[in-house]
Amino acid sequence: MFNDKKIPYIKLIPIILLSFILLRVVNDIEILTTSFSVFISYISSFIWAFGIAYLLNPIMVSIEKNSIQNVL
Repeated sequence: MFNDKKIPYIKLIPIILLSFILLRVVNDIEILTTSFSVFISYISSFIWAFGIAYLLNPIMVSIEKNSIQNVL
């Protein structure tokens, strides 16, 4: 895509961008912790829902077995 002779340091751009992003994260660690706590608060309802569904699954399976046997 790019000719190395025109831009000799084109391969260093991703490394420079990554190092800049890591520098910003290290310097502003409270932004990272705030973002993480917001993410956890959003996903906690899904974690509760999956946990309740996991616990109720055996009860639901037994109800379904009994209802199928009663119909037949």
